[in-house]
Amino acid sequence: MQDTTEHNQTIIDQFSQEAIPFVEGELEQQLKASFPNPGEAKKIR
Repeated sequence: MQDTTEHNQTIIDQFSQEAIPFVEGELEQQLKASFPNPGEAKKIR
């Protein structure tokens, strides 16, 4: 059972390193596309 837990943690670590920055980048691109003016994006946050 311990092996499975460690294996899952490894997958989660890899996911965190690769997928999360990618998703954040995608969201940022969409935000920039929706709000070309940085001032508008700041109002929403």
